[in-house]
Amino acid sequence: MESSPEHDPKQASYKEKAAIEWNVNDLLAWIEDERPNLLEEGDRKELKTARISGKVFLKQAGNAEFFKKKCKLPIGPSIELADLAEDLAEDLAAAIKSKLYLSCHAHHVDSKLTTSQETDSRLKMWTSPTPPI
Repeated sequence: MESSPEHDPKQASYKEKAAIEWNVNDLLAWIEDERPNLLEEGDRKELKTARISGKVFLKQAGNAEFFKKKCKLPIGPSIELADLAEDLAEDLAAAIKSKLYLSCHAHHVDSKLTTSQETDSRLKMWTSPTPPI
């Protein structure tokens, strides 16, 4: 069974890693996967010169001017990179929110289970037959 691209666990963990760990080469590889042919060789060189990491990329979500002025890219790729950064930031926020919800829900279920097990044990203690004397 093949997963859809937006629900691919490998891709999700790769995206989550972006915020902290991607270096410029990782970022360029991801951009190429997401939008093949978006960047020309000169554009890739400019991003490498600027040392744009995943963390920096995310901080510039929606900011086409940053890519145009600071990275010296044409306006077209600058807008697309700003949009890609925004999409990635939204995906990461949703993934974090989902993990937080699942973690809280799992804790709640675990807590209820522990409480029900304690109650069950107490009931068994009270209903156990008294041994004959």
